[in-house]
Amino acid sequence: MGPPSAVSPAVLWLALRDIEVNGQVYSSSSGKVARVAFVIG
Repeated sequence: MGPPSAVSPAVLWLALRDIEVNGQVYSSSSGKVARVAFVIG
């Protein structure tokens, strides 16, 4: 886990009213943000 300062930009981005993101999982680490995908097959 990183410090809150590394995660807060992603939280603020997701809190914007114009963002149409729903039902997705994100990972924040080392100052980078990535969308997580679970692939079965």
